[in-house]
Parts: sequence; structure tokens; C-alpha cells
Amino acid sequence: MLFNKFEIIIIISIIIFLGLMFYDLYENQSNYPLHRTIQTVCKQCDIAKEERASFILDCLKNANPKSDEEPEDWISLCEDMAEDIYCKKSPCIVKQIKNEKYGNWIDIDIKMIGE
Repeated sequence: MLFNKFEIIIIISIIIFLGLMFYDLYENQSNYPLHRTIQTVCKQCDIAKEERASFILDCLKNANPKSDEEPEDWISLCEDMAEDIYCKKSPCIVKQIKNEKYGNWIDIDIKMIGE
């Protein structure tokens, strides 16, 4: 005989346990919120576009070509520095929806506080 009674009972118990565990995970998945509202700090970058663009180009020209950084990395670093320098930071309320496929949150509405 391939399995004795004890081994069959153990295998069936494990299958039932795993089935109940995955069923519980599936059922509780719907309990997570699909919408949320958070208060955070937003950047208003609609002003000073020319200054930011000029800063990014100068930053890329002055980047150290002998460093270990890839040129693509410098683009995002220069953009971040330009935003930090030229963009106005204000408190805001952001409404988000959950992307069920990837699990990340997507902004659907941003309202600046004090407007």
C-alpha cells in the first residue's frame, strides 16, 4: 500500500487547512478599503517651468561623468533637485483609489488646503 491510514489523514488535514487558509485570505481581501483620503504635502510646480528646465539642463551638464552614476539616474536626481528648489510646497488632501492588480494607490483628486 502506498500510504497508510495515518499518512492519508495527515495529507487530508493539510489540504483542508490550506484550503481554509486561502479561502480566508480571499474573503478578507474585500475588507480592505478601495478608496482613501490622506493629508500630505504637495508640490505646486506649475510656476517657474523655464527656471526648472534651465536648472535641469545645467545640472546635467555639470554632472560628474566619471562617477558611478548612470546618466539616466542623473536625470531624475536633477529633476528632484529642481522641484525641491523651485516648487512651492503646500499641505493638501489627496483622494486615492487602490489599484487592485498591483496593490498601489493612484491619486484621483488633489485639493490644496487653504484654496
